[in-house]
Amino acid sequence: MSGEKNKIASIFHTVSTLIDSLSSSPDTASVSEVLNIMTGITECEAIQIWENKPADNNTFLCQCITSCTNITQNSTKEKYSIHINFEKQFLQQLDKILSGEIFQIQFENDKIIIPVLFSNSFLGFGLLFFSESHLFEEETALILSSLFKRLLLLYTGRNPRTLHYERFVSDKYHEKLLSITEEVILVLTKKDDIPFKSKMTEALRIVGEAVNVDRVYLYRRTHSEDIGHWIERSFFWESPNAPPYHKGSQKGGTIMTDRDIEFRKLPEQRFINAKISDKPRGWKEKQLDNIQSIMIVQLFEGNDYWGFFGFDDCHRERTFTKDEENLLNNCANIFQIHILQYEENLVFKKQEKIVAYSNEIIRILTENNNLEPDKRIYEALRIIGEAVGGDRVFVWQKTEDCDNGCWLTLKHHWESENELANPLRSITKKRFSNTDVTFRMKPENIFQNCRVEKDKPVDWRSLRERHILSQLTIQIILHNEYWGYIGVSDCHHERIFTPAQENIVNTCGHLILAYILQLDTIQKITEKDQLLSSVNEASRELAEVSAEKFSDRLNIGLGIVGKQLGIDRIHLWKINWQ
Repeated sequence: MSGEKNKIASIFHTVSTLIDSLSSSPDTASVSEVLNIMTGITECEAIQIWENKPADNNTFLCQCITSCTNITQNSTKEKYSIHINFEKQFLQQLDKILSGEIFQIQFENDKIIIPVLFSNSFLGFGLLFFSESHLFEEETALILSSLFKRLLLLYTGRNPRTLHYERFVSDKYHEKLLSITEEVILVLTKKDDIPFKSKMTEALRIVGEAVNVDRVYLYRRTHSEDIGHWIERSFFWESPNAPPYHKGSQKGGTIMTDRDIEFRKLPEQRFINAKISDKPRGWKEKQLDNIQSIMIVQLFEGNDYWGFFGFDDCHRERTFTKDEENLLNNCANIFQIHILQYEENLVFKKQEKIVAYSNEIIRILTENNNLEPDKRIYEALRIIGEAVGGDRVFVWQKTEDCDNGCWLTLKHHWESENELANPLRSITKKRFSNTDVTFRMKPENIFQNCRVEKDKPVDWRSLRERHILSQLTIQIILHNEYWGYIGVSDCHHERIFTPAQENIVNTCGHLILAYILQLDTIQKITEKDQLLSSVNEASRELAEVSAEKFSDRLNIGLGIVGKQLGIDRIHLWKINWQ
């Protein structure tokens, strides 16, 4: 092997001089002459030079650009017409090739690949065919690599200065994209009074302008319905040059079925980097929105589908680079983490608000300021209404039974200044049938959170007459008995009250309920004490009167008891025995 190295080293100067003598656009014969010399000195059957070109799909396209073959009686040209799987041969070892750790690769036992590097770029390789297994010493392989590099640059018309500039531009873009991640984190973590949504929009703008796209967006699953899962556009940025969406575009959100989500969980579907002309999933809809290229990554929280993050390019057909893919993935993870942290903080703040509202209501209901009970309850209902943005807050209580049902009375209510005219305001009593009561006592009906026109609850016509667009009611069951309900109405917005708003109404509403029950208990105790006092007074008077006045005093005493009990007559029957 050392003799082989000496032979190749001895002709290196000769071959280099010959390459230098060739013109900038060499003819095939001149290049073949150089390759013929190299074929002879390496004692191989054939030599090929392959150029490596970055492809649109972020891999590489390797093409044989020139060759020299010594055809013998035992070989044909077809023997040297081969296909090389670049991904298998190079991609997995590319880092080692670029670092110089690998300087030759044995291919199919009787072939040697000599990688060609320039300024940490992989330009291509020389391929040598032998009749049997063969390997070069390191120094020999490096000499051959140097010669292949000069031929490759000469044959492709590229020069070192151009390659240096291309590499410089590529490195600068790579550094720029790396800095974008840091800039995004800085925007999202900066402590100021800027709303989180505005920070997210600014972060999307930074990313969008860095990769020169027209739209950057983040969609997430917000809630599930009977027909599927609602995927809503949570954050969005578009450039001033972005074309408008087509009429009817589902830009605000879309419904995904369980099958759609399971499909997106497949490894090959979790990432899309494509030109619309390649017809990726959903390409027809995207084509209507003038999108030419897209890149999307699906996001998960554990095994649960969370949403997706993506780019739209409406002006260029392109496949995004590996650096741009990395930026998309990194930013998607950053955004997801910060959104979850923000929502966790929101939950904590909402819990703090519930505690604050509860404390305020407790203060109003218990403060020793001579405020009448009804006024205290009114102020407590006002706090609930203003906290959830409602127009009416009400407490209906079952007050008496009737045939096949019961009567409810509007015990307490509050109305906002913006509350619309209520044509049924004078109604303070209503009847529920036993069927109504049974329906409302079912666990799934304790909370009713609805949009009147869209969801059409049981009493939606009555609600519509009172100009109610949305309503939240909480049924109250005490000791398996129906007590009534507490609720909030919105006359200005068709909406579903949020879970946080439900918690406020539920928690604060039950504080008010406890106060009402306390008042009822105090009233019953007071009435009992008054009744006992009246009976004792009547008993004393009866004991002090003469027999002829006993009957009159007894009637007076029964009258006092009747008034305390709120009844019309008291009958006292005497049993005569003889």
